Amino acid sequence: MSEVQNINNLIQVGMTKNDFITKYKQMLEDIKNEPAKSIFAGNLSDDAISRMFDSITIANDDGDDCENAQISQADYDKIAGYDGDTSSISDEDLVKYYEDMLQNTPMVSGPVDSDTPSMTYAQGLDILSDLKGLKTQSAENRKNDLQNDIDELIEKDSSISAETKQKYKDMQKALKELKSGLEERKRQLETNKRNTQILEAKIASKRAKADNIEDENDKANLKDEITNLNDDLAAHKTDAKNLQTDITHFKSDITRLTKDLEKIMKEIEKSSAETARKIAEKQAEMDRVDQELAQDIANIDEQMEKAQKQLILEAQRAGTDSANYANAGNDGHIGKTASQALSNAAGEIGVREATGRNDGAAVAKYRGGVDNGAAWCASFVSWCYKGNDVFGYQASVSGIQMAAQRQGLYSEKGTYTPKPGDVMIQKNGCSHTGIVESVDPDGTIHTIEGNASNQVKRVTYRPGSKGYNHISGFVRMSERG
Repeated sequence: MSEVQNINNLIQVGMTKNDFITKYKQMLEDIKNEPAKSIFAGNLSDDAISRMFDSITIANDDGDDCENAQISQADYDKIAGYDGDTSSISDEDLVKYYEDMLQNTPMVSGPVDSDTPSMTYAQGLDILSDLKGLKTQSAENRKNDLQNDIDELIEKDSSISAETKQKYKDMQKALKELKSGLEERKRQLETNKRNTQILEAKIASKRAKADNIEDENDKANLKDEITNLNDDLAAHKTDAKNLQTDITHFKSDITRLTKDLEKIMKEIEKSSAETARKIAEKQAEMDRVDQELAQDIANIDEQMEKAQKQLILEAQRAGTDSANYANAGNDGHIGKTASQALSNAAGEIGVREATGRNDGAAVAKYRGGVDNGAAWCASFVSWCYKGNDVFGYQASVSGIQMAAQRQGLYSEKGTYTPKPGDVMIQKNGCSHTGIVESVDPDGTIHTIEGNASNQVKRVTYRPGSKGYNHISGFVRMSERG
C-alpha cells in the first residue's frame, strides 16, 4: 500500500473540512493508476466526504463557523481505537464507528434537547447510505485481494497452458465488468424506487390539499402541479422498467459467463490438482465475503426503509399548513412565497444570540421554541419560509438540500443564476445556508442569513471569495411565486 493510501495519512489531527476534502481529492489523483486498497478510494462525492468529516469531528450542527471545525485529538483517538490499534485509523475503524453511531444515536423528525444525541431521518439516511457504500467497497477490496491471489496461482503454474491462462484472464475481466454494471443498475433502481415513493406521497398530499381549497385559481394551480408530478411519476416508472430489463440481461450474461468459466477451471484442475485446490479455497472465501455482505446490506436496507418511510410521512404531513413547520411554534406569520420569506428575513435583521452560544429567546423562536444550543441557520430559513411545501421545517442544511433535490428544485452553482428568494446552500468545505436577497450583474450574491457571526445579518459573496467558493448550489424557491 502506498503512503497516500494509508488512512492515517488522510485523516490527521488539526484538519479542517476544507483541508480534508482537498487532501481526499489529491489522494484520488495520486492513486488513479493504482489498484484501490482502501474504502476511501471509491471516489466518494463531496457531500459524502463532507458528512464523513462531520461524523469524525462530531460536528453535525450547521453554522457559519463550521469551516473552523477541526479534527481534535479526542476525535481521532475515539475512531482509531475501534480495532484495538490506536496508532492509525483503518477501514475497519471507520465502518465500526458508523455502526456505533447509528446504534446509539436515535433518528428523530426535528430538533430535540441538546442533552439527547440525535439525528434527523434525512441525516440518518445519509449515514446509512454511506455505510452501505463503505461496506460494499470494503468487501470488494477483500474479494479483489483474493482474486489477485488466484490470478497469481494460475500465472505461476507452468503446467497450465498459455491459452488457458489467457482465456481465464479475459473471462474474469468480462465477468467483473458485468457485475459492476449489474450493481450500478441495482443502485439506480433503488434510487428510482425511493424517488417514486416520494412522488406518490407528494401527489396524495396535494390532492388532499386541493380538495380543501375553495379558491378556483389556487385549485387550478394545484391541479397543474399534480399533472406535472404525475408526468414525473410516469417517467420514473418507465425508467424502472428499463432498469429492470437491464438487470435481467446482466444476470443472464453473468450466468452464461460463469458456466464458461467453470469449464476453464476444469481445464486448470486437469493440469494441476494442487493449484485447483488452492483456487477452490480462495473462491470459498470469496463466497463467504459475499454472504456476509449480503446480510449486512439486508440489515442496512431494512433501516433505510424505516427512515425512508418517515421521510415520506414528513412529505405527506407537509401538505397542510399545520404540519409545514413541524415542531415550530405558531407565531402567526407565513412564508409560502419568495417575497413573503424575504420580508420575514429582513424584519429579523439585527437579532442576536443572547451570549454567543446559539442561544436566546429570539433564536429559540426559529426552532419553534426549542432552546437547545444547536446551530440555527437552517432553522432560520425554515422560519422565514414557514408554510412552504418544498422543505417544510428543517434543522439542517442537508435536510433543506435533500428535500429540494427530491422535488427537482435544487441547482448546482454554475448551472443556475440565483434569484431573490432562492435558498443558498453551502456544502463545499462548510455547511451553511441563507436566503438570496439580490444578485449583481458581476455575479455578486447578497443574502440574509441566520447564525452569521451570531446574528441575523446581510452577507455579501463576491465571485472568487472564500465564502463564494463555499457555495455549492441553490434551492429555486423563486419559482414558487
